Amino acid sequence: MVGGRLRIPRSLAVMEGSPEERTVTKLHTLALLALAAACTPKDDTAGDTAVQSLIPDLPTGGCEMASYDWVPLDQVGDVVDADEGDDLEVGSAAIDFLLASYGVTQFSPLPHDVRGWRIRYVTQDKGQPVEATMVLTLPDVDDGSSFPIVVWPHGTSGFTDECAPSAGGMTESGFGIIFASMGYAVVAPDYLGMNGFGEPSGMLHPYLVPEATAVATLDAVRAAIRFVEDEQPGAAMNADQTIFWGGSEGGFAALWAERYQPRYLPEVTTVATVALVPPTDLTAIALQGLAQPIDASGGLVAALTAQHSWFQAPGHSLNEVLLDSIAEALPQEMMESCNDFPSVDSAETLEEIFQPALLAQAATGSIEGFDPWACYLGMADLAETVIPRDIDPPVLIQVSGADQLVVASTVRDSIPGLCEDGYRIDYIECEGLDHTDGAVYSLPYQIEWVAERLAGTPLPEVETCVVDAPIDCEQFLDLEE
Repeated sequence: MVGGRLRIPRSLAVMEGSPEERTVTKLHTLALLALAAACTPKDDTAGDTAVQSLIPDLPTGGCEMASYDWVPLDQVGDVVDADEGDDLEVGSAAIDFLLASYGVTQFSPLPHDVRGWRIRYVTQDKGQPVEATMVLTLPDVDDGSSFPIVVWPHGTSGFTDECAPSAGGMTESGFGIIFASMGYAVVAPDYLGMNGFGEPSGMLHPYLVPEATAVATLDAVRAAIRFVEDEQPGAAMNADQTIFWGGSEGGFAALWAERYQPRYLPEVTTVATVALVPPTDLTAIALQGLAQPIDASGGLVAALTAQHSWFQAPGHSLNEVLLDSIAEALPQEMMESCNDFPSVDSAETLEEIFQPALLAQAATGSIEGFDPWACYLGMADLAETVIPRDIDPPVLIQVSGADQLVVASTVRDSIPGLCEDGYRIDYIECEGLDHTDGAVYSLPYQIEWVAERLAGTPLPEVETCVVDAPIDCEQFLDLEE
């Protein structure tokens, strides 16, 4: 909730205001610049990305939607179009200078200049081939050096094509540029419904839908590997060192892409996953957002609208959960703008948004049985999903104690269930910080943590699956005035 009104989440950025807010805004800008078992045996040859005609052994459908057949994996991941962006070609000295202008020097000097491409590729949606877009950034080398893959799904930036990060300039691809300069091959998918260039998607972005999110993310990796192999830009991508890493919606995407990876993208090996302020249990977040008007309330409005657009449960309409005027106006508003949602932006109370029946059900402490809406949200409960967990790479989960969008307690409470499911989690909670600040301030910790995992250092047993007390995360990011 911002300024006494409900807000649909848009991004990790904030508006400048007081001097204190401007200091934090500089960090948020940095966040945008430096933040987002296969069905048959795979070939044992390292780096071989040939995919047989596999049908993923994964469920489809659900929430009253009929199941459907997967498009075979040898029919997705093709590159439709690729454009090397002049704005994505940046020298390491320029990146060092940019970071220094924000008082950040601890990562400098960065070793690599950077090249980048905007790529359109084939993925699938509900059993049909579709196209999506992404940005690929690589260290600018010409000796065939191989680099670990960082998959960076972005935080919420909107729900339609024009909101895709690939449609923006260097700032929107800042994470890829800086981390490619550090020595990573960075794949940054735009998601379904967010085509940054070429033909429009014609659909609303399926916000917080696990399957749609994971599949488009994984096919972006598949397409990037094929592009680099075919075009031979000088750098190579090490498929055996893949890291999923994202914040907010990107943290959600990182966790779900990792979950789907063994059966949908068996050509790669997941080394680690970093999920910053990730919604791990949408039902728990929804109950928080239906109890009082907080940022999670606006996030729930967007999620229910986008999820229903994707699942399309027969015989149900959006005005079962949202007031008639909002149910009628909001889907079109989300299709037309990244920032302007007048049907909800002026609301100050939950009663101005949600139907009384939903609020009354939530007041009982449970929305179980309030279907298909409870089912939509429940599909995104990572601890309860029917998607098998075939791998157990270490996972870093960071939450922010004062977060009102992804409420810290909902993630904290989900950790025991995830660990019972086999997850090996390093959990850190940033004391007193909001949704964005914790992800920003803990960035050096994240970088060191990933480097240790790539080096083969195991998670210390004393830190695995332990929910420690919140810590001061401002200690990690040293800013020079």
